[in-house]
Formats: sequence, C-alpha cells, structure tokens
Amino acid sequence: LKKDADRFSSAEIKLSVVNPNKVTPEGVSPNNYVTYAPYFHPKCDLPLAEAVTKCEWTRKDGDRNGELKKLSSDSSVLNKVCDQVRILSVANFWFDDTKYADRATALLKEFFLDNATAMAPNFDYSQIAPGPKASKGRSYGLIQSRCMAYMLTAATLLKQNGTNQEVYDGMKNWVKEFVQWMTTSEIGKGAISADNNHGTSATIQLASYYLFLEQPDQAKKAIESFMSGAFQKQIAKDGSQPKEINRADGIHYSLMNLSLLATLGYLGDLVGFDVWNQKTSAGATIADAVKYLSKYATGAESWPKSTDQPKGFTHMLQIAAEKYGDPDGTYLEAIQKIGQLPWADDNVANLYADFSYGFNGTKKC
Repeated sequence: LKKDADRFSSAEIKLSVVNPNKVTPEGVSPNNYVTYAPYFHPKCDLPLAEAVTKCEWTRKDGDRNGELKKLSSDSSVLNKVCDQVRILSVANFWFDDTKYADRATALLKEFFLDNATAMAPNFDYSQIAPGPKASKGRSYGLIQSRCMAYMLTAATLLKQNGTNQEVYDGMKNWVKEFVQWMTTSEIGKGAISADNNHGTSATIQLASYYLFLEQPDQAKKAIESFMSGAFQKQIAKDGSQPKEINRADGIHYSLMNLSLLATLGYLGDLVGFDVWNQKTSAGATIADAVKYLSKYATGAESWPKSTDQPKGFTHMLQIAAEKYGDPDGTYLEAIQKIGQLPWADDNVANLYADFSYGFNGTKKC
C-alpha cells in the first residue's frame, strides 16, 4: 500500500478526460466522458477516425476491438483516478502522511471540479456504437463508472482526516448532479432498470452515491426497487444466471454479476435491507448462484462453452461462508480444492480500500 501510495503521490501526470487526441461526435464538449462500444468491428478499410462515423460496423460478442481505445482513453483515465484516489486516501489514513491526502485531493479537483479539466456529470456519450449514426452513448456504458462508487467510499476517509472542505463539498455537488442525470436521463434509467449485470452495477452506484450524499433512505429505496424488480429475473432455480450464461464469456459475466450482487448485499447491510436472503421469481438466492458456480470453479464440472474456471471465485466463497455460515465445511472445502486463498487475486487497492460508509474511523483490522 505504501509503495503504491508513494509512487502515486509523486506523480505529475495530468489525469483528465480533456484530451486533444480524443475523437468525439461532432459538437460534443471535450469535458464529456466519451468511449466506444468494445465489441464492434468495422466493415470497411478506412482509417479508424473516419470509419467510426462513415462505415457500417458489426457487433461480435466477446471479441473486443482494442483499436477503439485509440479513439478515447477516458475509460482508462477514469480507472486510474479511481484507483489512485482509493490508495492515496487509505494510505493517508493508515500512515498519517498529508502528502497522500494532498495528491488525492488534487486528483479529485483536476478530474471532477476544475472547469478546464473536469468531467461533466453525465455519461451521455459512453459506449457509443460506431457507425453513421454514432452520436449518442448507450445505457451499457454506465458500467464503466462503477469504480467511482468504490472511490468515493475511500474518499470519505479524507474528510475524516481534515481534507480540503471545499473539495469535499465540490464532490458532493458533482455527485448530486450525476445522480440527477442517472435518475432522469434515458441512458441512466435504462441502466438502472436493466435485468443483468448492468442493472446490478447501476444500482450499486446509485445506492453508493446516495450514501455519499448522506441520504441512506434513498439508498435503501434504490436497493429495494432493484431487488423487487430486475433481480427477480437474475437467478434461476438451479442457481444459474440466465442473463449472463448465454454470453460468449458466460462464466466471466456470471461471476461478475455475482460479485456485484455481493457488493449490493453489503450496501444493503448498511441501510437495513437484507439482500442476501431475497429470492428471485424462481425462488433462488445469491447462495444458490454461489453453489452453481462452485462446481465449475473447483473443476467438478466443465463449463459447456469453455474450459475456463471463474477467476477470483474464492472471494465469493469466503463471502458466502460469512453470510450463510459453513457448518459442514462446504465452502472451505471448495476453497481448498481451488488452491488459492481468498483475496490472493485482488490488488492492494481492493484489500485495503473496501471501507464501508459505516466505517467509524477506528484504525482496526
């Protein structure tokens, strides 16, 4: 943690969505977050910057087009800001070194608040589908902002350690505007109502943003709405996730959504709503989804479309044992079969920065 924080605190690289090399739809402000849908491929030989608006494109699920990242680095930059603010915020808390807080504050100002470099509080142009009509984003793009929910959790530590109040207030105003956009725009509402991993991610974000704004009742309403709506279609009676398993990389998306549901479970704990034992319309819970994936993670069965095993599944087994108990040692046995300790595949940011909004500031593991 300290090694990474030292590296980030001494960095002088500017991190902003404002980039002269970014290719945006005509008339779009450089302050807008812009990305292109990753699974699209051109049906012509024009240079990429021209093909994005002049050619027909085709979607190939699971086949990422890395060339599209050359049009915009906004997703990469946002993730860097999120990771660095998280690590610096937690490092400042543990090591009482103001240089970490100073750099984290500077990153927040530069990326979210300073007029010349700030990202506008919307995702109107995220995951644009390339082609002659490439002018607006899609609801799928909102999943790219999920790192902000985790970043803001850690950023609350800056306030506890006396960070710049003006910056903290500025972030609250920015988040308030982003929530307004999420709950009123077609893109935002589309993401929130989605019955797959996109809906789960959007609900995590919405609940987290409400908690950051000190509105726990609104956070609870967001979770309740999701659990009584989109969640009802997410887990089948056998524990499979119908909206995820048919993807080209179904095992990855199944674990991804399961991990997101676990995060939502912890958020539910904070606001007094039991996500863990909620049942879908098929009568299944998160525990059933864990059981379903466990047989593939341990190698007991092979995934129909792939020999891949879900990476990082020990994390979910640990969570399941915590929330549902493990009286017969089923979860522990699965962890031992996989042969990887929980968290071993996660980076230091996850290990040290998963503080909840209920965190009371005590330096205690």
